[in-house]
Amino acid sequence: MRILVVSDTHHDAFALRAAIRRQPKAEVVIHLGDGEEEAARAQEAAAALFGGGALAGSVPTTQITAEQLAQDARVTTLAFLCG
Repeated sequence: MRILVVSDTHHDAFALRAAIRRQPKAEVVIHLGDGEEEAARAQEAAAALFGGGALAGSVPTTQITAEQLAQDARVTTLAFLCG
């Protein structure tokens, strides 16, 4: 399995998509975040999920329809759809 790990894209979606396109064999894309703001949100999300904080509504999510998945289920496309 090939995994593409990126970080510090500075909210540059074009650069992220370019990195994903350059690694077409990647089956998983992991974005480590862009700095302190994302780290704080990740910490809050982890506390909500695992700390009994009942803040699950603050966990960032992206919904993908069954139709979108049927059209193209490649990891790179899913990563693009998730922002």
